[in-house]
Amino acid sequence: MSKKKFFIENWMVAKLGLSGNDLVLFALIWSETDGGQHPAKIDYQWSEAIGVTRPTFYNVTKKLLATGYVTQPNAGEFAIGSTVKEL
Repeated sequence: MSKKKFFIENWMVAKLGLSGNDLVLFALIWSETDGGQHPAKIDYQWSEAIGVTRPTFYNVTKKLLATGYVTQPNAGEFAIGSTVKEL
């Protein structure tokens, strides 16, 4: 798990309408992918880092995938979806 900091940016709320756990996990993925530049390995140990249970982590990732804001190019890897990159 990376020790990088991640930040919640205004556009994540204003343009994507994210809040709560969805917002925190998206901000983490955004940071780990260097702003959508490349996929990043994100696994269940991140659930502890953001203070949610593993089932909650799974449900939030599933929800972000369904919105298209996040994609999963390979197992365990997440990337920023093209709809976000177009903003």
